[in-house]
Amino acid sequence: MNKNNLKLIRLGIIIAAVVLILFLLAKDFALSGKLSFKTDFKKFTPFVSLLMPQERVKIFDSAYIEQEPVYFDVYLPRDFAKINLEFTYKNFSNNLIEVGPQIGEYNWDLQPLDNKIINQLTWPKLEKDNLFLFQRDRKFNSIGQFLSDLPPVKEIAAYNYNFDYDYKMDNYQPSEKLLELNKGLDGGYEIFTYIQNEDLYFEFDLASEEIEINSENTNLYVYDNLDNNIAIFPPDNNKIIASLQNLPTDYYKLALSTNNFVQTKSIKTKQQYLSFINGFDLLSPAQLITESNNLTFLATNNAGLQTIKINEKNLEIAEIWQQHNLDLEPGPKEVIIPKGNLQITGEGLFAFSQEQYFNPLFKTLYKTTDLDKENINYVITQYNLPLNKNDFKINNVSFDLHDKDFNNGKLRFIISIPGLSSSAQGVLLENLKITLSRKPIWQESLITNFKKYLRYYENEIK
Repeated sequence: MNKNNLKLIRLGIIIAAVVLILFLLAKDFALSGKLSFKTDFKKFTPFVSLLMPQERVKIFDSAYIEQEPVYFDVYLPRDFAKINLEFTYKNFSNNLIEVGPQIGEYNWDLQPLDNKIINQLTWPKLEKDNLFLFQRDRKFNSIGQFLSDLPPVKEIAAYNYNFDYDYKMDNYQPSEKLLELNKGLDGGYEIFTYIQNEDLYFEFDLASEEIEINSENTNLYVYDNLDNNIAIFPPDNNKIIASLQNLPTDYYKLALSTNNFVQTKSIKTKQQYLSFINGFDLLSPAQLITESNNLTFLATNNAGLQTIKINEKNLEIAEIWQQHNLDLEPGPKEVIIPKGNLQITGEGLFAFSQEQYFNPLFKTLYKTTDLDKENINYVITQYNLPLNKNDFKINNVSFDLHDKDFNNGKLRFIISIPGLSSSAQGVLLENLKITLSRKPIWQESLITNFKKYLRYYENEIK
């Protein structure tokens, strides 16, 4: 082989190496504004982890979820504005499936992936900008007409949609009396309360034997009725005092964000209404009021073994770590917990007395919702109807990334399947296609693009 040929071979190798490096950089840089990749969750990929915890998943030809929730991480090589997840799956028991990224330490931005009730609904429907209105009997000609002249709230179910309306109680009178709730609660929880011509005032008495309670592990967030965060209160000397003045008449949400090393010993408030959202970890004996049609009870230690009562019917909690799931008829329910020490969850609201219970929300759609029995005549939802293809379903969920929490360049997602109680009724994931998007290189200068790339590595890759 002569020298010229050797030079050409070496030049070819150098050019190929340069092209490969540029290709990989271009892929990381996402110069076109798009980056797509797939996983079947059977092995790690450079961009997507396995499903976790692994004991809730079986791997056959595909990944099969038999317990919920499960989690996975998406690794982002640079800053992106939006993420789209396209799932191909089988839903063996028409479970409700919701997916979303982590926001904050303990919260999730959930979007619906599959909802049996909407999928099978045959009522007349209206659509505008991916917003659907289903009517049992057609009375409205447009979604705008419906929103401007709402029928009775009790006839409406809203799923993945927040109404912008002012909630107001009739004949409400503020109280100067301080309500004290001496019920032990473990970990975080969320509460709805009501404000009208009064200040918001809450005092949470906290305790922990394992950790020092501070703003790194515990905070109280206050949200308005559109779920906008309006205040954050950190702990001070094992107490959180939340006080806000001049709030408009409406309902508000308080979210205690903490971990299971922190317990609430008592809650004091000037507010008269306290409805806990979707349950809590109860440490004390209690009598509860709820309208949830689906209740789950779990004892994690022997202190929780007991016989509880739901509307005069007994339920024996005889083993630890055994979930007891109840599907109940619509209507109010009284739940008596004689010993406490139970995880209590349900699709709805809970209060410690009838006087404290209120429900400011439109009805929503759960796996157990019965539109006929609950006299629901309208369903409004922001939801992508899944595509059926070769015995599989295909559906997408999308999220903005500007307010999401990254950890060392990765974003954690949850797959929530409420009510999944049997491994024979799980969800089979054939694959997941992820598309990340941002401005393409021709819409911003190369220097700006490179600066954002470096800033992402400085802030997120640690």
